[in-house]
Amino acid sequence: MRTNLVSPFPTSGVDTGSDRLTRSTRRIACRLTCALSEPAAGCSAAVVNLSQHGCALILEDQLLRCGQFVRIRLEQGGRILGIVRWVRADRAGIEFARPIRADEVTRLVSLGKR
Repeated sequence: MRTNLVSPFPTSGVDTGSDRLTRSTRRIACRLTCALSEPAAGCSAAVVNLSQHGCALILEDQLLRCGQFVRIRLEQGGRILGIVRWVRADRAGIEFARPIRADEVTRLVSLGKR
């Protein structure tokens, strides 16, 4: 019996290793302190760009692998569940399990530009 598995994460905009990416929303540069609570409990990181659908992190430790689920706990408040889509050196791209609201992106970016 064959079962089709459907991922809750869309494949558009996923980094496949090529230099050309297609994103449904633009990412906004910021600097937000955060901690990862899954699977790298206690690992400090910084969100360096943010959109409704994902973010890029600079990691204190290189503990993430592509395909891992991760929970990001923002110092500014809030927790976001996502999946690691790419890792390069001390950086990682996260796709959120659920998009965050546009007004929340704006609020967080404004806090990260102070």
